[in-house]
Formats: sequence, C-alpha cells, structure tokens
Amino acid sequence: MASKLTHSSIQSRNGVTPPTDRSVKIRAVWEYLDASTTLLTVAEIREVGRAKGWNDNNTKTEYYRWRMFHGLAKSQATSNRSGDEQ
Repeated sequence: MASKLTHSSIQSRNGVTPPTDRSVKIRAVWEYLDASTTLLTVAEIREVGRAKGWNDNNTKTEYYRWRMFHGLAKSQATSNRSGDEQ
C-alpha cells in the first residue's frame, strides 16, 4: 500500500510548502525548475510553460514560489547575469 503524503509530512522552507504529488501540473513546473542546470528567468520558464501547455499565470506564480522556497532573491539572479559580462 502506497503511503499518502499529508500536509504535515511535506517540508516547508522560507514559508513555502512545495506542491504534493497530487498537484500534477504545479509539480511539473517545480520538477522542471529543479532539473534545470541554469537559473531560469520568469520569461524563460513562461516560454517553456507555453510549449508544454501549462497555464501562464500558474507557471509564473509557481516560479516565484519555487524561488522563495529555495531562498533565491532577485538580486542573486541579476548579479549572476552581470557577473557573466565581466
């Protein structure tokens, strides 16, 4: 018998709880971001989402929730990109 995930068994970080396995479409966004080898921008993940048929607003929302969960601030993304130019 498969064990069921309960709300209390899911790890919460930075005030954000990741989606459960029951949230299939939302979980797909998080899994894509987790598997990415680079830190994507919101425009890039929205483009991926459109290609995969994900809801545009949900993709954007889950992108920011994923960033919060991992403690990634906007300044980190911009400093990474500006560091590439130097």
